[in-house]
Amino acid sequence: MKRLIFAVLVVCFCHAGLIAQTGATAEEYAVYAGVLRDIDRKNRRETKIKTSFVIFDKTVKPEEFDKSESPKMKGLIKDFREKNEISAKLTRRFPVNFSYGIVSQSELNKLLISGSKNLDESKTENKVRNTKFGNEIPWKGFYEQFPKANGYYLFSRVGFSANKKFALVYAERAEFHSGDFTKYILRKVRGKWKIYSASGTGWNE
Repeated sequence: MKRLIFAVLVVCFCHAGLIAQTGATAEEYAVYAGVLRDIDRKNRRETKIKTSFVIFDKTVKPEEFDKSESPKMKGLIKDFREKNEISAKLTRRFPVNFSYGIVSQSELNKLLISGSKNLDESKTENKVRNTKFGNEIPWKGFYEQFPKANGYYLFSRVGFSANKKFALVYAERAEFHSGDFTKYILRKVRGKWKIYSASGTGWNE
């Protein structure tokens, strides 16, 4: 499976004024919540530890889109591609009953830099998803701020099928030296978004 990564270069956000941006819709937040609830259930089942979520405050565009030619997916993918031409601001509107935080690119930079005083500051001009510093020191500030987090999450915009019964979203989790990328398709069942399928891959530095 090809590695699906997000283009989240710090330099891109330095020119945020040149990029159109809007807020995520209530239905997108409902989809994100469906994904987070699924991750939370798996975390509790596998680790028995209650974790909190840290979420990047802007949606990010996947470098690769799903190229499936399935007629059932065609409209969903088309809407997904169109939605992801515009980044959305994410705020504390996630309809979940567990702890989460929202973090900006500048806040992440400060948290990661705070643990890397002896490192070349030019190295911080990397993707916001990881530091590529070769040791755990840069993450010290992050975990002091978010001790119960398992890294932080980035979301794409959400694409919807024409009948609004299916949704497509990409999620990425970044953590010290590792992370994972997952494509989720969700189905609306009795007014709630449930995971219909999920596929992804992990990465290591």
